[in-house]
This record gives sequence, C-alpha cells and structure tokens, in this order.
Amino acid sequence: NTQKGSDRVRDFLAKAFQDEAVLVMYLIGRKYRPLHAFTTLQSYAEMRFDKYPELFPTTLPPKEYLIYDNQPIFGILKGRDSKGRRIAFFQIGGWDTSKCSMMTWPYLHCQFLSESS
Repeated sequence: NTQKGSDRVRDFLAKAFQDEAVLVMYLIGRKYRPLHAFTTLQSYAEMRFDKYPELFPTTLPPKEYLIYDNQPIFGILKGRDSKGRRIAFFQIGGWDTSKCSMMTWPYLHCQFLSESS
C-alpha cells in the first residue's frame, strides 16, 4: 500500500473535503494558505485516529449534561470579539458532577468547540 495514513484518516479527510464549512474553517484558520490548511487538517486526523484515539471517543455523553434548569452551563456566544475570536462561557455553579464528571468534561468541551467553529 503506497498511500499514507490509516483508513480512518483517509475516510475522515474524504468526508472533510466534501464539507465546505470544514474546508473554509481550516482555510480561514491558516490565512488562506491551502497547503498549510491541508497539513493542519491531516495532522488533526492523524492525532485523532492514529496517535491519541483515547482522547477522542467515538461516543460522547449527551449534551444535556451541560444544561441545568434549562440554563446552559457551557456555551458559545454567536458573536465574536474585536479580534474575531469565539467567546465561550462556563458557569461552574450549575455543574452537576454526578451527571458529567471532570474526566468527561474535556470530551464534551472539545466536541462542543469543534462543532461551533
């Protein structure tokens, strides 16, 4: 096999190339340098599927864990700051650790952030 990367990495990249929002996100993040955007996307896929798959579980707890009395505990504002960055908030007072442990939190957080980019 002369192709580089695992099947999961190639599948992820193939799906990413079909999703315009993902491509634009990586292009903007790399100041419209396509080669740099591609290598960043490829590195992310390799890290996610080959190097550290335990950090990116295929099943995540439901996002309802981040809701307390119909108020979000974690969220991302629709607007951006003056430098174009996303603004996220976390209200620790409403966090129920019996529903979402400290070990589960990073998985939810990463998934939430990647979906909102």
